[in-house]
Amino acid sequence: MSRSRNAAAWTWVAALAVGPVTAIAPAAANAAVTPATVVQSYYKNPLRRIRNLYAKRIDEGVDYSGSGPVKALGDAVITVVAHGSSHFWANQGGNVVVERLQNGPLAGISVYNSENCTPNPALHTGDQVTATTTLCHLHNHFPYMEIGFAQNNTSGVPAAWPIYRTVPDGSKTAYGVDFSHLLGDLAAPQGNTNHGTGDQSYHPRKTIGKLPRGFPRF
Repeated sequence: MSRSRNAAAWTWVAALAVGPVTAIAPAAANAAVTPATVVQSYYKNPLRRIRNLYAKRIDEGVDYSGSGPVKALGDAVITVVAHGSSHFWANQGGNVVVERLQNGPLAGISVYNSENCTPNPALHTGDQVTATTTLCHLHNHFPYMEIGFAQNNTSGVPAAWPIYRTVPDGSKTAYGVDFSHLLGDLAAPQGNTNHGTGDQSYHPRKTIGKLPRGFPRF
């Protein structure tokens, strides 16, 4: 997430964060690692059509540059579509699309696509989508895009936000690491693998927070 230098710009997200947050329903009976073969039987790499795809840092999710259509992970229902007037996060008038997965180890869990990824104009809240559906179109200029686990409500806010709001921007969260591993299982490049500006987390060897009990590990 690209954090504004103006703290007042975070009022929108902060107000949502202090309100009731729907807990993420565990998609597994325990915290066992989900094998890549299982992941690949339910989901497809959502970044497979992106040209000049380049992995950047892990924070609340994973950041990527490139251009082209971002696809749904798999069978899902759309819970948030925010068409922004800027290219930043929704609190700055930006773009967010959230899908809630219907099948597999992530059934009931939400995923956000945000920032400089313009929502598909044909997409609406409540739509049923598949891995062939385009969720948004990534534009290859700053702040690029961020993708990761979302809270299971209509805010479009990342699941990692309650802890991320207390740490320096760019900190690597447990949710971000888990999502990076998920994308790796689907043959997408993982975050923190390149070394240019913005390609590494703040203190990349330190992970902030923990996943909830029962949340699938990848």
